[in-house]
Amino acid sequence: MERRKLRDLLKEGQVWAPCVWDCVSAKAAEIAGYKAIILASSIYSWARAGLPDLSMLSLDDWKETIENITYSSPLPLIIDFEDGFGQTPSHVYRAARMLARAGAQGLILYDTSAFRGTERGFVMDESHISGWYTKVIPLEDYLAKVKAAVAACEGTDCIIIAATAALASPYSPYTLDEAIERSVLAREMGAEMTFTAIPHWQEGGNLEKCKKINEKLPGWKMYGDLCTGDKVSLDELKELGFNFVGTHCLHIGAYYGMLDVAIHNMQNRNTIYSESYGPEREKFRKEMKQMMDYRGQEFLAMEKEFLDVPKERKYGKEPEDKSCIYTLKMR
Repeated sequence: MERRKLRDLLKEGQVWAPCVWDCVSAKAAEIAGYKAIILASSIYSWARAGLPDLSMLSLDDWKETIENITYSSPLPLIIDFEDGFGQTPSHVYRAARMLARAGAQGLILYDTSAFRGTERGFVMDESHISGWYTKVIPLEDYLAKVKAAVAACEGTDCIIIAATAALASPYSPYTLDEAIERSVLAREMGAEMTFTAIPHWQEGGNLEKCKKINEKLPGWKMYGDLCTGDKVSLDELKELGFNFVGTHCLHIGAYYGMLDVAIHNMQNRNTIYSESYGPEREKFRKEMKQMMDYRGQEFLAMEKEFLDVPKERKYGKEPEDKSCIYTLKMR
């Protein structure tokens, strides 16, 4: 599959991108026919560190994973850039420049605080994180970060998606108009795309909010994590100028599939269940072969070419006993 640029895809029409966390999930997205992918902080944090989305992963963690995914997948990779890995524009500039060079084609930069575990305010019940509210940074600090990120990605294939979480939580003190204003100003700072995050699963859905965002906010727009409860479709979003849409779906299959196989095999005390897993097993045999092979044939062919070297030296054979080459004469 030919590697495409995100900018070119966006000019052609709407791009729907699932969230991934590693090379295998990226391959699944490619086989399914998606045109781009998002490295989402939540599922990536679970996969990489076994932790919820608390900003515990380092810039080097992200850089390494970006390099691995972009090397193995031709799909444009967009990154959950969060707060930009620092409190100052200089931190954001360095981080954006590093991740763009690693292969990221989009950075979703939020106006949130770096203290995702405390100031972000996860709400816990007896067993797990059940909800959260978001604390955003002052507007002038956010706009300075946007300017820095735009400057860092100048001349690259990476675009800045300026995201505001001012309205992302049901507990937010901001209005929709205030959130939109943050996006308008971020666009004036040079961001090629904006993302005005709005809560999911609201009574009545999100269509009216999307209409208002479209009225006041020109240019490319992102809609994050499309859900059925939002009561808005891809086609409706396309008509309203939301030409980049994210979705969380692949991890559902991975998590439930792993649990299903592991529990049944343990209960049955054999591997019959996993060896015959899934009603669509035969249907997806070709795709599973693609998943497992990845770039194996390419590397084997390359190695074969590397091994094609002269068998003898130009000026004669090597000596049978090479120990003399490495032996030091004791004096």
